[in-house]
Amino acid sequence: MSSPLKTQFNTLKGLTLITIHLCALPSRAEDVPVNAASPYGYNSSSVQQIIINGEKGRYITFTGRTTGVFGGKILPPIGDIHQREFTYHLDCKDGTFDRLGDKRAPIMFKPIGWKPLTDDPSAKVVFTKYCPKINSLSMAKPPDSEGNMPQRKGH
Repeated sequence: MSSPLKTQFNTLKGLTLITIHLCALPSRAEDVPVNAASPYGYNSSSVQQIIINGEKGRYITFTGRTTGVFGGKILPPIGDIHQREFTYHLDCKDGTFDRLGDKRAPIMFKPIGWKPLTDDPSAKVVFTKYCPKINSLSMAKPPDSEGNMPQRKGH
């Protein structure tokens, strides 16, 4: 038979075990993202409006970083990721960009040309941030000494 003292002891023992188990449960900490270096990016001071084919208020030029292509300026790798720096031309009307001098393979002579924004995170970020305020950007100087503006192929 169980005595009232033994019953009380067993109840306390059970509560103690429950308390120990609850204290041992892992606490759910806040998830903290790690900001790792990215091979994509752009120089904000290089973002300028540029006139191509006589059109003002449509094109932006900037210096940016990307991966997965050849050409451009070779930058130090981030871990195993090789990055390159290019001058970009961005079309705010069509949502396309051109990395000047990019190639799919090191032996190619022809550049890749104009591509959709989904092909390059750097171009997409600049498009989103600067195209809505393109008319407030400073105007880029012509690329050559004779004042010739760059021409977009197909125009």
